[in-house]
Amino acid sequence: MALECTDCGAGLTRADRDGDGYRCGRCGAQVREPRRTPDDYDDGPRRRRPKKSGNGPVLLVLGAIGLLVLFSCAGLVGVVVWSGKPRWEEFRSPAGGYSVDLPARARTDMADLAAAHGPVEPGVVYEGTLLLGRLEEYRVTHGDLDAEVRNTQTDAEILDGMVKNLRDDPPPAEVVSTKDITVSGFPARELHLRVEQQSALVRVVVTRTKWYTVIAGGPFTPVTEPRLRRFVESFKLNDPMAPAADKRLPPGR
Repeated sequence: MALECTDCGAGLTRADRDGDGYRCGRCGAQVREPRRTPDDYDDGPRRRRPKKSGNGPVLLVLGAIGLLVLFSCAGLVGVVVWSGKPRWEEFRSPAGGYSVDLPARARTDMADLAAAHGPVEPGVVYEGTLLLGRLEEYRVTHGDLDAEVRNTQTDAEILDGMVKNLRDDPPPAEVVSTKDITVSGFPARELHLRVEQQSALVRVVVTRTKWYTVIAGGPFTPVTEPRLRRFVESFKLNDPMAPAADKRLPPGR
C-alpha cells in the first residue's frame, strides 16, 4: 500500500523509514506508519463463500413426517383411552331372563369368541361384551338344566359340577378361592379363577330349570378391579315367569 506525507503529500519510500515511522524527504515531517487491517493484506477480489448444499427441503419433509407420526401416535393413544373407558348400560336378555350392567354395548359374536378357546356346546347361549382398550371380557353363559340332573342332584352338587367344568375344560383353570352366595334368591358360588396367566371373577348360579355362568376378567386386570365387581354383582334374574318356572326345591335339594 503506497504511503504519502500527511503534510505535503509527497510519496514515502523505504528510504524514508525512520524508526517506527517515516520522515518526509521533501518537508521533513514525521509520519507515523498507519496500522494495518486485514483488508490491507489482500486487496484483490475475495471469493464468495459457497452456499451450503440445501438440506432445508429434506429437514422440512422429515419434520412433517415426524409431526404425522406424533399425531398418529396421539390419535392411537386417544383411541385406546376411549375404547378402554367403560360406558355402562343395562342389558336385558329375553333368552336368559336376566339383566346385567355391561361396560360397553352388547356384542352378537360372543359365541364365536368363545369358540376360539374351545368347543361350544349346543344349546348354550353366550352373551356379553368386550372392553377392548383394557382387553377385558364380560360374559354371561347360560343353558337349560338336564331334567335328570335336576331331579337327581342337589343344588350344591350341580354347583360343584359347574365349578369342576370351569376348572377342567380347556383351557384348564386354577380355582384360587370360592364361596357360597345367593343371587336373586337362588344358590350360587363366587370364584376367583386363574386361566393362562389371566385372572377372572366368576359367579355360577343354578335355578330350577337353568344354569348361569357370569365371568369377567382380562390379562392385566386383577379380580379386585371395581369394573369386574360391578358386572358380576349387577347380574339379576328378572324374568317374571322365572319364580313359577324355577320354584325353589326344599333345602338340600
